[in-house]
Amino acid sequence: MSKLNDKDNIENIHLAYIRINYYLSGMTESEFNEDPKTRDAISYCLLKLGKSISALSIEIRDSYNGFPSIIGLYGEMKNFSDEELWEMLNNSEFGVLQYSDFFNNMYEVEINGKKKTKNIPENKKVEYVWDYKYPIRTKSSIWTVKKK
Repeated sequence: MSKLNDKDNIENIHLAYIRINYYLSGMTESEFNEDPKTRDAISYCLLKLGKSISALSIEIRDSYNGFPSIIGLYGEMKNFSDEELWEMLNNSEFGVLQYSDFFNNMYEVEINGKKKTKNIPENKKVEYVWDYKYPIRTKSSIWTVKKK
């Protein structure tokens, strides 16, 4: 058996995400916990996903900002408990499904040849506190505190 190249690994990642999304479509957490076939299928997809991500070359990983390397750890895990599995899929901090768009973009760029778009962060609105007791002002590039 030959070693897979980056293109093969990206296709495996894409396929794993398609399968996970298909298996979970319209399913609630209680339905998921009651269906051992779906849990087993998704566990297999997570292991395959983790191994494929871990096998990607450093060049591919470095060429994408914000590469979610935490998913690669899933390829090292042997068993997931039923409670942990739903959390690993849907957690807002480290859940697998939140990276679906990231890897779909990687697939489109690397396999289909689309141009890579830069991830430009949205300008976050800065909130100022206007009723602060000692407002800070600058004068001649020295920080001073204006007394009321």
